[in-house]
Amino acid sequence: MMAIRDKLGWGIAIAVSLALIAALAGVVRGGPLDPTGPPGSTGKTVITSLPFTISQPGSYVLTSNLTGVSGQSGITVNVENVTIDLQGFELVGVPGAVSGINGTQNGLTVLNGTIRNWPSYGVTTTGIRVGGVADHVNLISNGAGIFFGGRAAVSNCRVETSTSANAGIQVGTQSRIINCVSTGNAGVGIAAGNDTNVTQVVATSNGGTEIYGSQRDTLEDCVADGGGTAGNGIDVGDSSIVRGCTASNNGGVEIYGGPRVVLEDC
Repeated sequence: MMAIRDKLGWGIAIAVSLALIAALAGVVRGGPLDPTGPPGSTGKTVITSLPFTISQPGSYVLTSNLTGVSGQSGITVNVENVTIDLQGFELVGVPGAVSGINGTQNGLTVLNGTIRNWPSYGVTTTGIRVGGVADHVNLISNGAGIFFGGRAAVSNCRVETSTSANAGIQVGTQSRIINCVSTGNAGVGIAAGNDTNVTQVVATSNGGTEIYGSQRDTLEDCVADGGGTAGNGIDVGDSSIVRGCTASNNGGVEIYGGPRVVLEDC
């Protein structure tokens, strides 16, 4: 009987131990936070009002739509390596305001939301050599959409009804523009610096040239349609490649290129 009791005792102890280990493992493994808690609890700073100045690198988020004030940009970034996740919300400008997001340093990333009605730019890094990143951003009825320096990356963005003569999307040298739409803007649809790749871009009904490139650019699978009365559909510089692109209904030349330009399947 003693042996039976000992075995029974050991069995209970083992069962309790296994249950405790399983519970602890569940805590360590974790899962979705319930509740999620404020974004600040996960190391991200919440932007709650405009104007807002960023002076520390890191990640910043919106948790609601925000409206700017006259005479200032919505968010001014004065430090390198900043990510702003709009999280589906909007930055809304007012008459007399400046730009939605004004970056003065390198390494700016803007994600996931809408920037509208800013008289200057939606997003700009004016004067910076190394450009930024924009992904899944809609820019509507700003003075101009996106202005980045060299080595920028713009993807999955839409720019429409910009009001100034500046380009809807403009990037510097060695940049990438992928899967973007630029439509109904007063100026050029897309402006790309030297050695830039422009892929799967649609530029339609802009006031100037639909896609304006520079030297050694590569344009692939792009559409340029309905440019202004004096605007070309696609205009690229020396030694560029235009592959699988369509240009139609433009006021000027459909596809115009400098010396040593290669056209393939257009």
